[in-house]
Amino acid sequence: MSCVCGKKSAIRTASISYGNDHDKPPEETYFMKRVRRYAWGLALLGALAANVSTAVAQEPGIVTTQGQSEIERWPTQLVVRIDLIGRAGTLQEALETLEKRKEAAKLQLKTLGADTETVEYGDPTTTNVVNQGQQQMQQMIRQRIQQSGGDIPEGLKTPESSTVTLPMIARWKLDADEPTKLLLSVTKLRKEIEEADLAGTKEDEGSLAEQELMEEAEAFGFDPYSGEEQAKPGTPSFSYAATITEEERQAAMKKAYAAAQTDAEQLAAIAGQSLGGLKNLAGTSRDASGSEGYGYSPFGRSRFVPTSDDPLTAESPAMGKVKFNFMVNAAFYLVPSEK
Repeated sequence: MSCVCGKKSAIRTASISYGNDHDKPPEETYFMKRVRRYAWGLALLGALAANVSTAVAQEPGIVTTQGQSEIERWPTQLVVRIDLIGRAGTLQEALETLEKRKEAAKLQLKTLGADTETVEYGDPTTTNVVNQGQQQMQQMIRQRIQQSGGDIPEGLKTPESSTVTLPMIARWKLDADEPTKLLLSVTKLRKEIEEADLAGTKEDEGSLAEQELMEEAEAFGFDPYSGEEQAKPGTPSFSYAATITEEERQAAMKKAYAAAQTDAEQLAAIAGQSLGGLKNLAGTSRDASGSEGYGYSPFGRSRFVPTSDDPLTAESPAMGKVKFNFMVNAAFYLVPSEK
């Protein structure tokens, strides 16, 4: 009996002894908590840095190259760009004159053998280069007369008229089988188009005041159309177009890719590496006419040929073979060479 009681007492005593406040571990101070948190942070940063270093060490090198190929074709079309002109005392009358000129040009194109189904027209505009040229001529003449102390002539008064222009694109089919015959036919056709006066410039000689202004400008040695990259309003601009097939384009792109891959292999070998998988690939195709676009100078249409958006069509301002350029940019991973 006494043994049982003693055992219970021992158990109770042990429980009381464990619950004694003097035996509890001391509470963490604020400083100890900060130290523990910093230790965890440093450990985490160390682990991240190790992972980044491993990833950087495992990232393969890259070699980037460019390959090119080219196709040349004799032109199959003669392309003519010209601005039809309508001028009168008022804007409404100028628009009516322009519409008559457009109908007359349609008949002329048919007579000249143009592909009438492919004729394109732009939007009519009153922001014409003729009036801009007149204003610059007037300014130049006034400055020279004032410098010499003379009187301003009546011909320098601004003519009261409205001019509207309408861009037109017409095409003629060419036989590209024999270059000699092609050159002869193109020369003859160009002469016929120039003499046809599609724009109607011969009918529109301008008012008396405008003619006097031009005479005054010529007397002072000023020629607004003397630039090499501009033409008088209504002067046709010629270019030569060629086409290729989709199969030819794809074959040229494959050739350009093969050239890029060969260059990449050579560069990798120089570095003691071999080519791995393909990382990036991009390709472009464009005509090689060297012209970025076309537009207007203050006195006339510039002679630039617009770059075609169609990868199967290209134009050149010069008579000869039309070039198509194809480029491929490729990036490959580098891997160690097998010894």
